[in-house]
Amino acid sequence: MFSINDTFGQTLMEAQASGLPVVVTNRGGLEDNVHDGETGIVVEGKSSEALAKGIESILNRALLQSMGKKASSHVRCCSFKKCFEELCSHYTLDQ
Repeated sequence: MFSINDTFGQTLMEAQASGLPVVVTNRGGLEDNVHDGETGIVVEGKSSEALAKGIESILNRALLQSMGKKASSHVRCCSFKKCFEELCSHYTLDQ
């Protein structure tokens, strides 16, 4: 998913839930849902060369399957609600 301003990545998480590893940029919030080299690949934003290399790197069938299984497991413990609550916790004042 090549985006420099997506903040949550619902489509990304749906792909991961389906057992697909993803290639995302290090811009925006998408990289927060990817463990680089485990559940997908994180590449430099605004670089078509980096994106192409990232896509090529997961074309290996064994790596694709391994990352896909890890991506599916990873995203099952994530939800929009959980991410929202975590985000809000950063803005909650300690009293």
